[in-house]
Amino acid sequence: MADKEKDNVGFAGTIERTEFMAFLGKSMGTPCFVKRVKEYEATTCYLENKIFKGIGRYRPDKDTIEFNPTHPSFPDTVERRTAFRLHELIHRMDHMVYRSWVNVEFLYAIDKAKIRSNSVFDTVLEKMRPLLREDQMAVHDILSALRGKNDGLAFGHRVEYWTSDRRHVPKEIFANIGTLDIMEGMGLTVIKRYFVELFNAYKEMVK
Repeated sequence: MADKEKDNVGFAGTIERTEFMAFLGKSMGTPCFVKRVKEYEATTCYLENKIFKGIGRYRPDKDTIEFNPTHPSFPDTVERRTAFRLHELIHRMDHMVYRSWVNVEFLYAIDKAKIRSNSVFDTVLEKMRPLLREDQMAVHDILSALRGKNDGLAFGHRVEYWTSDRRHVPKEIFANIGTLDIMEGMGLTVIKRYFVELFNAYKEMVK
């Protein structure tokens, strides 16, 4: 078996590709996007990297998703590992197909959402409080991207991440909305209500 094929058999020994594909087969997310996720999953190489200081990342230079199962914050449930896997897989798809960071409509929607984020911040957090951790992580990270910081958020990237590369904001927002879409997360309902321009721009990209 070739190395790339072997790498694709499992994901940190926790969720097999067959299980992940079965999950995708049941998803009621945007049909054309679900279909494309399946196609890209079949060609994605996952590599364990215990030296990497983070949980995981997509590396465009090697077209590989690296993950560190020894990281103390590595997802500890199937649902969280599925969300993590989806998030990184969508980063790969974004790099190869969608290119969110140069999509004018998506960037315009982000600018509008940035303005709105301050006025709805507390309301969105309150709406997210009873939802699953996977939903909270995605929505909190979107808020973090819009506000350029993670103050008052349980999850989200630090300000240094957002300021280090302007492409990080659209990339992370796209990956988080896509993950909510495929997983049918209740967090997507919150995004549709309070940041409808973001959701509509995402739908235009993936249709």
